[in-house]
Amino acid sequence: MPDFNHYNNAISERIFILSIHEQKAKGNLKGNTSEEQYDYYEKKYLNNATYVKSLLQEYPELKRLLELKNNSIQRAECEIRKSLYAEKEQIQKIFCDGRKFSGTVGIYMSKGDTHRGGRSVAKVELDNGTILYYKPHSLDKNIKYQELYNYLCRKTGISCRTVQYLSHDSYGWEEKIENIPCKNESEVEHYYFRMGIHLFLGYALGATDLHGENIIAHGEYPVIIDMETYPGYLKQQSEKDGSSVEEKINKSTEIKLANSVIHTGMLPVLTWGRGNSRVLISAMGTEEKIKTPFKLPVVKDDKTSDIHIEYEPVEMQIKECIVRLNDQVINAADYTECIIRGFCRAYMVTMADKKVEVMLSGFFDGRSRVVLRHTQQYAMYLMASFHPDYMKSRECRKALLNVIHKEGESSFMKEIHDYEIDSLLEMDIPCFEIDANSRSVYDGNGGEHKEYLPCTPYESWRMHMKQMSYSDMECQCDYIRLSMEMLKASDGKKKMFPTRIKGYDTDKERKIYSQIRKIVHRICSRAIIREQSAGWAGLQFWDNGHWNLRSGGIYLYDGISGIVLFLAKYLHDFEEKNASAEEIYHLAVLRLKAYTDEIHKKQIYDKNLLTGIVNGEGSVVCTYLYLFKLTGKREWMIYAEKHFSIIERVWKEDSQLDYLSGNAGAIVVAVMLYKETGNLKYYEIAADMEKDLWKKGQETGNGYGWRLKGTDRPLAGMSHGNSGFMMAYAMLYECDHKVEYADKIQLLLKYEDSLYSEKAGNWKDLRESSGESFMNAWCHGAPGILLSRMKLEELFPEDMQIKKDRLNAADSLFYGEQDEKICLCHGMSGNLLIMKKYLRKYGNKKMKEQYEALCDCLLFQLDHPAKISGTEYLNLAFMNGISGTGMALMEIL
Repeated sequence: MPDFNHYNNAISERIFILSIHEQKAKGNLKGNTSEEQYDYYEKKYLNNATYVKSLLQEYPELKRLLELKNNSIQRAECEIRKSLYAEKEQIQKIFCDGRKFSGTVGIYMSKGDTHRGGRSVAKVELDNGTILYYKPHSLDKNIKYQELYNYLCRKTGISCRTVQYLSHDSYGWEEKIENIPCKNESEVEHYYFRMGIHLFLGYALGATDLHGENIIAHGEYPVIIDMETYPGYLKQQSEKDGSSVEEKINKSTEIKLANSVIHTGMLPVLTWGRGNSRVLISAMGTEEKIKTPFKLPVVKDDKTSDIHIEYEPVEMQIKECIVRLNDQVINAADYTECIIRGFCRAYMVTMADKKVEVMLSGFFDGRSRVVLRHTQQYAMYLMASFHPDYMKSRECRKALLNVIHKEGESSFMKEIHDYEIDSLLEMDIPCFEIDANSRSVYDGNGGEHKEYLPCTPYESWRMHMKQMSYSDMECQCDYIRLSMEMLKASDGKKKMFPTRIKGYDTDKERKIYSQIRKIVHRICSRAIIREQSAGWAGLQFWDNGHWNLRSGGIYLYDGISGIVLFLAKYLHDFEEKNASAEEIYHLAVLRLKAYTDEIHKKQIYDKNLLTGIVNGEGSVVCTYLYLFKLTGKREWMIYAEKHFSIIERVWKEDSQLDYLSGNAGAIVVAVMLYKETGNLKYYEIAADMEKDLWKKGQETGNGYGWRLKGTDRPLAGMSHGNSGFMMAYAMLYECDHKVEYADKIQLLLKYEDSLYSEKAGNWKDLRESSGESFMNAWCHGAPGILLSRMKLEELFPEDMQIKKDRLNAADSLFYGEQDEKICLCHGMSGNLLIMKKYLRKYGNKKMKEQYEALCDCLLFQLDHPAKISGTEYLNLAFMNGISGTGMALMEIL
């Protein structure tokens, strides 16, 4: 587009694009090419004052906005020049090393969002070569922060760089900080140590806006350039947070995470968009470009008469926070421990030195900006309102922006939304502030919206400071490690052939006991307690290889059921007294029972409830059955049956189908209940589920299977493949020896065995598109398949194919490559339990040696947690985390 005033392009470009297409359709553009036609349009029309005037008459809102923008720029430039010359001597002294200036080379506006009548940050270049920034707000907080940061740097034994400021009540001057590389490895380490101190201060003050655009990597010094959101509002739980036990503990966990280091903005977190489309953003600096998960308007075929706008994801790169050693970009993940050292040193100084808390409290003597809606969302509303259809009048634009209002909104929220709309109509990004000693939120026009907050920011901060402790510091360090791990370059799946490890062949029992106690301590210290309930933060994994922290759920796979199982066995098997473990177990059990009671009362169930034996309601039933067998208490059988009644009502809605999460697993659970109670009802429900399940399968030409979501062929293996389905049919056949079930088992067996590779000695993992991937784990591959064949061999001892499969699967499990992961689902812990079960039944001296070697490897990994992925070691989950490994260790004893 032509430079119709650089600042006004976004406002006018859509109208000019429409205009050029209208003239082209009328045949008014001369030229043999689209480029020549564009040049003609520019000369004949855009440079024609009469034509431009006619456009402004056709689009009155365009005229108003252009005048508004130009006036605000002129007014701002006037204010800047007035301030610049009034403070000339101070500016020369503070920013220019005494060098005089007589004027400016340029004032560059809109170096950030505009607020309050078009005011924004401006870059000012003086004629003596100095560059500084004019900010339309006081910089007192920046100065206060620098004093606090400098104090912590001195106390932790590291130098700091002083940023030059000149602050007034309504504006301030700040020196330009440039992104420059580190000179040596020591400077890189110091940079990340200082980042740890900044991270602590962000955590202590509830900051939420420390993203990459607000931090500049200036050699070994990270410099924060925007302090408007200091201090932030630290959320606190309220009695209104949910009506059920489950809702309340989930809310408490969400608040714990919201007030953690995760939400400062400095650490890598998934943001924007939903699910797998979310992107990784942080202030830790990476040269990788970020592609927005949402579509933005992009001008295509610019400088031609075919110019138009398309909506597509846009690539962006945040460069100023990138750390370099000479010309090499540094991966911050390699310096995670430097960040943690800085964070912990600052944390410990704060706990020991009351002066730090006094300095922190000094931030709560005025107002700070609070973000109620993401700036990007405002920008998208604004861009949409510049469409020609809405530029006929202010009322047309307002009609579009009224989409911000929500049906059924309260009068309180209507006032806030009215302000947001009014700001956007004037091309301002809405801004809000909070006062340290008020529950109100204040809009950019000075309007007060009372009782928006449940308590004042200062009161909330005091509560936040009271919970600071060594235990909390360790918890925050876990979050740091988990977040930073997302920046690590993938080195593929590490494999090994287990061998005995010197020092691990003796005193193994003591080593196992020691690791179990460590796991118990981690679970208890990370518990989030509210009333008569306990919860934990858990990990949610996405297909893009990343994860985010969330409130842990209920199911066995990664929820509270698995932790209950682990603690129950620990308290049953260990004679030692552990009051903390007993209390946490008691609270976890109360939560589990409350979940069953609450969901059982519901008249309408969520149709998305899963039914599976590992990741579904069936896993809760299994947890109760395990507790019944462990303790003999009748209460647990009552709860098992009570919870199964939930499955009775939802199983027909199942879409997962498999053993892990669907009705194949639910069938196994139903038969387990039938065997325990003798109640024929459970067998009949299992038989009904089977009929429905079979209808949803497919003939493959060489057997039978189920194409699950995200797959184009049925899979092999336990969690999502035919072995898991065979476990359901084996359980049914064991009850009544129906030929129908035996025939179906043979069809499932035939298809799964078609995926066996003689060369690899394992079954193909068809989740990989190449079809040449193999896993040696419970979930996919020989170990899980071995469990199914062991079960089938009990029922069909004369079947030679089943025996052959069992031998092949055992060879792969005991002698094949092992993944270095430690978990039950796809790591050493799961394989060790399967090995132990196999050896108990079949025995084999050579295989026993391999079992001991893998046990050595697991203990060695646990003794060296830095070798273990944080998503396992710092994850408390049962199937893919540390509690399941603890369960395996107790079984190994």
